[in-house]
Amino acid sequence: MDYIAAAMRGDIQTVAELSFECIMCGTCAAKCPAELSQHQIALLARRIWGCHGLPSSRDLEKRIREIQEGKYETVLGELMDLDTARLRKIYAQREQEPQDDTDWTPKDPDFPQRLLRESPSSNK
Repeated sequence: MDYIAAAMRGDIQTVAELSFECIMCGTCAAKCPAELSQHQIALLARRIWGCHGLPSSRDLEKRIREIQEGKYETVLGELMDLDTARLRKIYAQREQEPQDDTDWTPKDPDFPQRLLRESPSSNK
């Protein structure tokens, strides 16, 4: 209820931060005598804060420009044309970005293009 009090004060940042661990199950709304939908209030505050409160991400802006410029059209088309077995092999070889490392760069910046150029039999 702390984040509901913050919402009543109009403190969107606090609502977003305090509701961060909410899993949006709706149990609180089902039991609320005031008939509030707390999880929906939290979701709205998170969206407002993410859109209007947080600073823009340079990496996100760069990626959006790349998508708009069509940088990924060719590779996406190639991936869409693969059979499921080959697509699963390529997916299994992806490198996952760590969540707590701000200086991370991928070991293979040409992924998955490099794998698409290889023959399917060499892709184990």
